[in-house]
Amino acid sequence: MKTQRHLIAPATLALVAGTAAAQWNPSAGQWLKSDPADIRVMTWNIGDGLFANQGGKQSDSFSNWNAVTRIVAALEPDVLILQEVGASGGADSVNVTNQVIDLWRNGGADPFIGGTVTSFITGLALTPGYDLPYRYVLNQNSDGFNRNVILSRFPIADINGDGVSVGDDISVQSDLWAPGPDGGIRGFSFAEIDLPDTTYSGDMVIGNSHLKAFGDCNSYQQRVRAAQNISYFIEHYWNGDQTGTSDPRGRINFPNSGSVLDANTPVVWGGDWNNTPTFDGPGGCTTSINPVEYMVSSAFGLNDGTDRDGSDAQRDFALVPGTSDASTQSGSKLDYIAWQDSIATLRREFIFNAGRTPFPLPQPVATGPRPTSLSGIASDHRPVIVDLILPLQAQTGAPIFSGFLADPGTVSFNETLTLTASVFDPDGSVVGDVEFVEDSNLDGQLDAMDQTIGFVTPSNPSGQSDAVFSAAPSSYMSQASFDQSLGSTRRFFAIASDGINPASVTQVDVAFVNDAPNVSAISASQLSVGYNDSSQISVSASDSDGTISSFELRLNDNPDGQFGDRDTLIASGPTGSPASSIDIAFSPSDVLTPAEFVDLLGPGRTVFAAAIDDRGEGAISTINFTFVNSGPTLNLSANPEPAAPGESVVVSATASDLEGSVASVAFVIDDGDGVYEFPGDEFLGLSFSPPYQATVSAAQLSGAPLTVLVQALDDQNAQTIESIVLTVEDVQDCAADLDGNGFASQNDVTLFVNAFFANDLAADLTGEGTVSQADVQAFVDAFFAPECQQQS
Repeated sequence: MKTQRHLIAPATLALVAGTAAAQWNPSAGQWLKSDPADIRVMTWNIGDGLFANQGGKQSDSFSNWNAVTRIVAALEPDVLILQEVGASGGADSVNVTNQVIDLWRNGGADPFIGGTVTSFITGLALTPGYDLPYRYVLNQNSDGFNRNVILSRFPIADINGDGVSVGDDISVQSDLWAPGPDGGIRGFSFAEIDLPDTTYSGDMVIGNSHLKAFGDCNSYQQRVRAAQNISYFIEHYWNGDQTGTSDPRGRINFPNSGSVLDANTPVVWGGDWNNTPTFDGPGGCTTSINPVEYMVSSAFGLNDGTDRDGSDAQRDFALVPGTSDASTQSGSKLDYIAWQDSIATLRREFIFNAGRTPFPLPQPVATGPRPTSLSGIASDHRPVIVDLILPLQAQTGAPIFSGFLADPGTVSFNETLTLTASVFDPDGSVVGDVEFVEDSNLDGQLDAMDQTIGFVTPSNPSGQSDAVFSAAPSSYMSQASFDQSLGSTRRFFAIASDGINPASVTQVDVAFVNDAPNVSAISASQLSVGYNDSSQISVSASDSDGTISSFELRLNDNPDGQFGDRDTLIASGPTGSPASSIDIAFSPSDVLTPAEFVDLLGPGRTVFAAAIDDRGEGAISTINFTFVNSGPTLNLSANPEPAAPGESVVVSATASDLEGSVASVAFVIDDGDGVYEFPGDEFLGLSFSPPYQATVSAAQLSGAPLTVLVQALDDQNAQTIESIVLTVEDVQDCAADLDGNGFASQNDVTLFVNAFFANDLAADLTGEGTVSQADVQAFVDAFFAPECQQQS
C-alpha cells in the first residue's frame, strides 16, 4: 500500500529554533567545541609516537600509539599540526609516513609489523564521521630523525593563486629584521585550508614549526633567526605589509607569485618552539625579544607585527583546565599556537594533560587503559588547543544541501541502504525533520505519487549537520516494486524547510540489484579420505528474494581451480524453492576411477557447493579434502584348515594395490596381543612378489588355535594388516589301544583278556570301577571302531 507523501507547506509550519547541546563542559567530561562553526586547532609534539615499526597499535594497549590516538579522538581538532612523526631509527619516508597516517586514521592490516591496527581515529572518535582526511607530510626538512605533519578535516588547496597549497619551508632574503634564509632546522611548513563556503566567508592558512632545541647560545640564536624569518614572511607575503601586494619588497624567493590573503582568511601557526616566554638567551647571548615574541611581532616598527593589520598577533596563554598549569613539557611552556586576532577571535584555549586536570576525562580517554597516565605515555609534550571564531557567511536563504549520499550505491532488496543528507540553513534552522522520499512511480520527479520512507531530525538544526536514514528497501516497498528497477536505478529525494523560504530538495540515484543466494559453509565428517573411504557432506543454500534454480556439489578434478562444468558432479539439491540442501555420504570411488584418484592424491582437493537463483545470480562455498593413499587389499587363506595332528599348514595371501603396487607381504605368528609387531611376533616369512606364502609347522601348531598376522606394504609404504586363525583337528583316542601304538591289534586282545581274568582295572573300559561283562562288549565295540583301525 502506498503511503501518502507529506508535502511541506512553509506557511503552515511553525518556526522552531534549534539549539545545539553544549559540548564544552569539562566538569561534566565534555571537551568538544561549544559551537560547531568554531575551528579547533591543536599542536602537539608527539615524541615519536607514530611510526611504521611501532607496536601497541591495539585499542586495549598501554602504548604511545594508543594514547596519542585516544587523545586526538577525544578532542577532535579540525586542524592538527604534529611534530616528531615517523621516527623508526631515522625518519620514515614520506610514502611510509602517509601509510602510517592512514593506519592511524582508519586502522586495518599493518603492513609493517603484521597484525591488525584496532586503535584508530575514526573508530574511537565520539562524533560520527569525524576524520582528518587531508594532510601534508613534511618532505625535505625532516632533520633526519622525524617529520612535521599537518592534518585537516577540510581540503588543502591553493587559495591565493600562487600555485602552491603546501610548503616544506620558506625562503627569505635578508631584509629589515629577517636575517634569512629559512624557517630553521626543520623548516616552516604550511598548508592552505579551503573552508566550506556555505559556512565561512574566508579560508585559513596553517603553519607548523619545530624550532631548534637546547639552551646553549648557538641553539638559541637558531631559534631567533627562524622566528624572525617566519614573522617577516607572514607580514610581507600573506599580509602584504599593508600595501595590498604580496612581497612588496621583493625579498621572498619561495613562494614568490601569490596574492595577499583575503581579508577574512587568517594565518594560524604554532608548534614546538622550544623556548619559554621569558627566556631571552643564555648569558652573553641575549636578545631584546625572544623567539616566542618574534613569532607575533617584529620589534622593528609599529606596523610590522604579524597580524593582518600590522599589529602584533596573538599567541596562546593556555592552561590545563581547572589548574594554573601552563606547562607543555617538563614544567616549561614550549608549545604554542598563534593567530591573527584581527580576523580570528579566540573562544577558548587549553592544554590537555590527563594526569593533571581535576575534571572528568573525555571519551575515549576515560575508557582507555590507565586513563590518567595516557598523557605521560603518549609523549613528553602536552598538546595545546585553541577554538577560534572565524568570519561566517552572510546568513540568508533556504536550507542548503551540501551533499546527499547513498551507501552503498548498489543495493539489494534486503540490504541496508543508508541515505545521508548534509544540510545547512543560512538564516535560521531547519524546521522539523528532513523528509526522505523514494520515486515510486519511476518518473524521476518529486510528486504526490512518491512515497515518504522516513523523517530524520538533523543533529544540529541551526548549523551544518547530517540527517541519516537507514533501512532496507524491503521495509518500505514490495518485491514487485523493487523488481521494477532491478538492473537499473531508483531515485531518492531529501526535502528540508526553514519554515520561511521554499523547501529545498536534493536527489540521489541508487542501483537496484538482485540479492545473490547464500550458501552455507560446507561441513564434512572427515577431510582426509582414501579411495573407498566415506565422508558425510552437508551444505545448504537459500535465496532471500527468489528461488534456487540450481544447487550442485562438484569435485574440482581439473587443474583450473575454478567451479565449472568441467568439474565432476557429486550431487544435486532440490530446486524451485527459496531453500535447498544436500546431505550425502561422499566416497572418491563413487565418482573417480582408481587412476583418476591417484592423479589427485594429496591436499587441496576442492569440493564446490554452487547455487544459482532464479535471476541467474550465483554463490559458492568450498571445502578442501586431502586424498590419501590407502594400503593394499589383502585376502588370506590356509591349507589345510583345520590341520590334522602332525601336519603343517601353508598360509597364502593375495594382495593388490589400486594406487600403485604391492612392495612386500610379511607373515608372523601373533604373540597374543593382536598387534603386528616385528620384531616381537614370531617371524614366518617375507615375500616381495607372488606367490605370497608362509608355512606353519606341526610343532608351531601344537599350541593351536593360533593367529597368523599378515602385513602388506605398498610402494608408498601404506600398510594393510589382516589375520587368520589356524586350528588342528580334534582326533578321538582308540579305547581298545592298550599297547599305545595308536590302533587296535591282536596284541591288544591278549592284553585285554589277561587283564580281564586278572580282574585288573586296565580292562575297565566302561569306567565303572570294576571289571564286568560290559567291559568285554565295550572292548569289542572299540576294537572295530574307525579310530582304532590302522591307517594304511
